[in-house]
Amino acid sequence: MILIVEILLSVAIAGLIHELGHYLTAMFLGHTLEFRRQGFRFIWDMPEDTEAHQRLIALSGFGAEILFAPLLYLAGLWLYPWVVAVHLMAYPFYAGDYNDFKWGK
Repeated sequence: MILIVEILLSVAIAGLIHELGHYLTAMFLGHTLEFRRQGFRFIWDMPEDTEAHQRLIALSGFGAEILFAPLLYLAGLWLYPWVVAVHLMAYPFYAGDYNDFKWGK
């Protein structure tokens, strides 16, 4: 039971950190992202900006997840880094048109 709670908590925190990474990076660059639900995901539209800024905003979600992985591991969420790794590997298969990796190609 404790394992299931830790997995669910890690998934929820990873999603929050991922979207917060996008939001804070966009805010730093002078934009505001408006999120909306699409199925089980939250999506947002890329602001008009330079290709480099768009790439930075798009990749900052996974960057934030990876940045927080050792911190949350040390805080006791031992499965969080695994959740991040699985999210990173599975993402291209479910992201569709709103794929963070499509920007700046």
